[in-house]
Amino acid sequence: MSLLLPIIQQSPTDLTTGEYVGILFRIVEKGTQDELFKQTNQLYQRPKVLLTWVLPDQYELVQKQPRPVLIHKEYTQSLRQSSHLYRDVIGMRGYDFSESELTYPFDLLSLLGTPSLLSVQVTKKGETCHPELKQIKPLPADTGVSDCPYDFYSLTFKDWNWEIYDELSQKLQQEIARSPEYAKLPARVNQSTIENHDQ
Repeated sequence: MSLLLPIIQQSPTDLTTGEYVGILFRIVEKGTQDELFKQTNQLYQRPKVLLTWVLPDQYELVQKQPRPVLIHKEYTQSLRQSSHLYRDVIGMRGYDFSESELTYPFDLLSLLGTPSLLSVQVTKKGETCHPELKQIKPLPADTGVSDCPYDFYSLTFKDWNWEIYDELSQKLQQEIARSPEYAKLPARVNQSTIENHDQ
């Protein structure tokens, strides 16, 4: 008898500028946020959404443990044809919207789990690497894709989930909490109150 397990190498490496296979595994609605336009030095309010990809074959050390590299990009929540989100959605899909598709809203969550070829530019400040997503292209047909190490998930104001919110970084929680959409969420129910009421 035997129990055979594949050996997965998780040696952390310094990420460098280049192209990497990335899988979109998380989409988070941030709500309406202040945005400073440097050209006019004016504040505008824009609805924002955060997309996160994992590079399943690239690892970094987080609290002395190897973890797959994550790439985040914030977008204005708009599919205007001139927008960055529109361009990157086309990059993930690998083709433009058809005439019939243009007559209906597009479900951004349908892209969860999509593997793409990410062009990443890395700048280094001290010992810290800062990857920036510059372009998204469809994967060549013969490209192998490793399994995604994380479950796919989303957080939207329409389908709010406090458990998912609690798992976000403190910085991201604070940014979301500043939005007017967050202020309109139903009051959070304390779980201990429910348990006491049921007794």
